[in-house]
Amino acid sequence: MGKKKKKKDRAQTPPNSPGLGGLGDLLIQAGLEASEPSDEPAPPPEKTVSPARPRAPRRIAIQTSRKGRKGHTVTLIRHLPDEDLEAWTQAARRALGCGAKVEGNMIVLQGDLGDRAAEWFTAQGVQQVSR
Repeated sequence: MGKKKKKKDRAQTPPNSPGLGGLGDLLIQAGLEASEPSDEPAPPPEKTVSPARPRAPRRIAIQTSRKGRKGHTVTLIRHLPDEDLEAWTQAARRALGCGAKVEGNMIVLQGDLGDRAAEWFTAQGVQQVSR
């Protein structure tokens, strides 16, 4: 084994000290000065407008399946209106904490979520949930 090289001690200097190319030097070169923090609170961020909640259909069908999915269980949601399919998919994905996608005219949820999905859709105003 070879000899270990000793590390040279370098004095620790703050990154904004003059001459080291820190943020302070860049601001001075650009003709700007760093401002002091103010005591006034920052204005609240603007609220983003979320899309309108899709209208709940009268009836949906929930089914679990493993066919054609390499043994993975998925939950299929059928009979949702085609124009609101993407909005329902995003809402279900967030509410149920799972992966979801639109496949044809149905929503595919990753996992066996039949019970949880039925409760959530009922809470969203769907009158009849068949399993």
